[in-house]
Amino acid sequence: KYFLKILGLNVNHNIKNMTHTQLSKTDIGGKKTLLPYYNDDFYFNFDSFSGLSLKNDNNFKVTNIMDVLLDCVLCLLDKKMVLSDDILMICFEYCYTMIYINSNNNSMQKFVNALLNCVDECLNDNGDMKSIRNYFYFKEYLLFSNIWYCKYDNNDTLYHKLKHDIVNKALIKQKKFIWQSVDEEKQKFSKMWDELCKFDIDCESKSDGHNSYNRLRQDGVNGIVSLKSSQELYIINSRMDLYNKEKDNYDVFTSQNNHVYLTQCLTFSHANNGYFQNEMKEYFKNHKNCKYAKATIKTYDRCLIKSSTDYGNELYPNTACILDFLRCSITYDNTQSLLNGLQKFINSIKNNEISCLLEIARIKNGFKNIANWKSYSDAEYCDIKLNIVYQSPFVNNNNNKECMLVEIQFLLNSLLKAKKMGHKFYNIERRNDLIDSVNNIIDKTYNNYENYRTKIIGMIKDQNINQFSKQ
Repeated sequence: KYFLKILGLNVNHNIKNMTHTQLSKTDIGGKKTLLPYYNDDFYFNFDSFSGLSLKNDNNFKVTNIMDVLLDCVLCLLDKKMVLSDDILMICFEYCYTMIYINSNNNSMQKFVNALLNCVDECLNDNGDMKSIRNYFYFKEYLLFSNIWYCKYDNNDTLYHKLKHDIVNKALIKQKKFIWQSVDEEKQKFSKMWDELCKFDIDCESKSDGHNSYNRLRQDGVNGIVSLKSSQELYIINSRMDLYNKEKDNYDVFTSQNNHVYLTQCLTFSHANNGYFQNEMKEYFKNHKNCKYAKATIKTYDRCLIKSSTDYGNELYPNTACILDFLRCSITYDNTQSLLNGLQKFINSIKNNEISCLLEIARIKNGFKNIANWKSYSDAEYCDIKLNIVYQSPFVNNNNNKECMLVEIQFLLNSLLKAKKMGHKFYNIERRNDLIDSVNNIIDKTYNNYENYRTKIIGMIKDQNINQFSKQ
C-alpha cells in the first residue's frame, strides 16, 4: 500500500480488487509498467533488487518520497516489524533537515514520538508472549541502533531523551519497590539484618592476585596469562616504528588484548562452564530455602564493552580485570536463610569441601551501602558477590591445572524481583558510557557534519532526487 503510494497511487485504493488485466504486460526493456495509473516515466524494475527506478527525476520530489518513506517507518515501528537501521537513520536526517527548511514542520516530533512509543511498548512486561516478542524486537532492531547517537534537542542525543522519558521513570518505580522490600526485611529480621549489612570476611589471597593498582585480575591467580607480555609487545611496537615508516594504524596492544587474550579467557570459560555449573548445583541442592541459577557466559562483544568502559585505564591486558566469565547465583527466601547459607558456603571453602574452589579472593557486600540511604531515591539493587579462585579439573599442555576467578552471587528473593523489574531498563542504562564517549568524538568533527547538513538542505530545496539519494 505504501509502496504504491510512492508511485502516485491513491492509498485508499482497494488493492485486493485490482485485477490482473489492470497490470499491463507491456515489456519495456525487461521493465513491467502499470499503465492504467500513470505514464511510462515511472516503472518497476523486476530484474533487480533496486525496487523503484525512475526515468525522469523531475516528476518526483525528494519531499514526496521521503514523506512516504517516513510514513512507512512509522508504520513499521507501530506494528513492531523488521526495519533497516539505515532507513531509520535516513528518516531521522530528513526530519532534522526539514526543521531548518520549515520550522513549522512536525515530522521530527512524529518520528521521535513513534520511536519512543515503540520502545515503551516493547519494555512493558505483561507476562505474556506478546511482551516477550516485543522485547525481542527491541533488542534485535532498536537497542543497538545508531539512532540513539543522533543529536535531537538542546544538543542532547535521542538516547538521553529515551532515558529521561522512559528509563528514569521505570527506575524510580524500581527504587520504590526496593525501598519497601528492604524495610519489610528489616522489620522481620532486625538483628540478622544488621549482621547482613556488616558482613565481611578476610580475603587476603594467598596467591598474587593484584597488580600495582591493587586490582584483582585473571592473570594473577595462577590463571590465564597473556601469550605475549607487555615487554614483548613494546619491543614489537618499537620495531614497527623503526621499520614501518608509513603507519598502518595497527595497535598491537589492542589486538592482543581484544582478540588473543580475550579469546583465551572465553575458550577456558566455555570449556569449564559445564563442570563448574554442575559442581555448584550439586553443592547447593542441600541448602534450605534457596534456589540455584546458572548464568550464561558473557558474549565477546559484551566483554569488549566492559573492558573498554570499566577497565580502560588498567594494565595490559585489561580484559584480565573481568572476573565474571564463569558465574552463578543463589537466591534465598529471607535474610536469615541467606546469612546461614553464606556462612555455610564460606566454611565449606575453608575446609576444602568443594574440590574446584580453592579460596575466596574478594567479597563485595552491596548491603553495606543501605546505611547511607535517606529516602527511596537513594535505594538501589544490592546483593553479596564472592570472587573465588576456581581450579580446572583439566590439565593444559604443560600438565598444569589452570585457574580462573569466578563470581557467585548471593541474593534475596524480594530484591531479585526488583532486579528483574529493572533488567530491561538496565540494558539501556549500561550503554550510557559508550554513547557519551562516542559523542565526545563526534563533537570534535561537528563542523564537517554541519557542512554535510548544509549540502543536504540544498538538495532537498532543489528537489534533486538523484543527488539526495547518493548523498
